[in-house]
Amino acid sequence: MTAAPEDAHPSGDPHVSTETDFSAESAQGIPSTRFHWSRGGWIGAQFGSSCWMVPFSILVGKTDPVLGMIGGACFLALNIVGVVLWARRESLSAYAGIQGLIGAAAITNTIIVIATRSSEKLKELPQQGAVSADVPWAVIGIAPFIMFTFYLQKRAHDRYVAKASSGETSS
Repeated sequence: MTAAPEDAHPSGDPHVSTETDFSAESAQGIPSTRFHWSRGGWIGAQFGSSCWMVPFSILVGKTDPVLGMIGGACFLALNIVGVVLWARRESLSAYAGIQGLIGAAAITNTIIVIATRSSEKLKELPQQGAVSADVPWAVIGIAPFIMFTFYLQKRAHDRYVAKASSGETSS
């Protein structure tokens, strides 16, 4: 058994540095960053943002094969981006990685919404109550909203760390 490098993650995973781990804390015991690489979190974000594209592609592909292929291509593209970002985690901050993944989801979601709303074949389908082929435009706003909330979390944490480092305290 070989010894882990000194900068290795406490779990022994040599691919996750302590720079992005909770153990990287300031002198006041505050984590140095708000976002941290996590295998489970990453898999959840990556597949959670793309898994709906598989049944979508299968279901709409029966009526509009081109739209089904667009959905499948978006699923593939988003997951390739996710794998590439995960592979670069040693040289990429967790914040930049998650923003990149969510940004890619925003792009693929937009492509699917525009393609779906433009499909003449889907417009011919009868609408059956709550089941509809009409994807709302609001879907496009979900990923940018999440990106913005993560930005606000990072900014607030960075300000808190800066305040704590300078010795300021809030009462």
